[in-house]
Amino acid sequence: MRIEDRRSSWRELARAFGPDILLHRRAIARSYAFRVLEVATGVLAPWPLKIVIDRVLSSRPLPGFLRGFDAAASPLAVIVAAGVAIVLISSVGLVFFKQRLDLPAVVGLGLIITGVMVVNLFSKSVSH
Repeated sequence: MRIEDRRSSWRELARAFGPDILLHRRAIARSYAFRVLEVATGVLAPWPLKIVIDRVLSSRPLPGFLRGFDAAASPLAVIVAAGVAIVLISSVGLVFFKQRLDLPAVVGLGLIITGVMVVNLFSKSVSH
């Protein structure tokens, strides 16, 4: 296909659908923004687990953008923060993108929430 043919086909598409695209541009932009947010939550989902494995189990330092948190954080605080991050990322997927959670996911999130509450309310290992 020649370049002139491609240009004319784009012009035909723009002529045919341009008014509709302009009319619905806010909805289109909103749907693209939510799609980017959905992809970001998918990318961020394994990070809490990676931080727990690296920092708590193998005593590696946190990534550069989390180094300020590393200085004051005990391994227990890192685990609690990772649990909270997992619950927040799952909640964003549930609320904004209508992602269904199966029974094991709901039970796991409930255990994380319960564990964070027990650690914060009853543990003497975490300073408040």
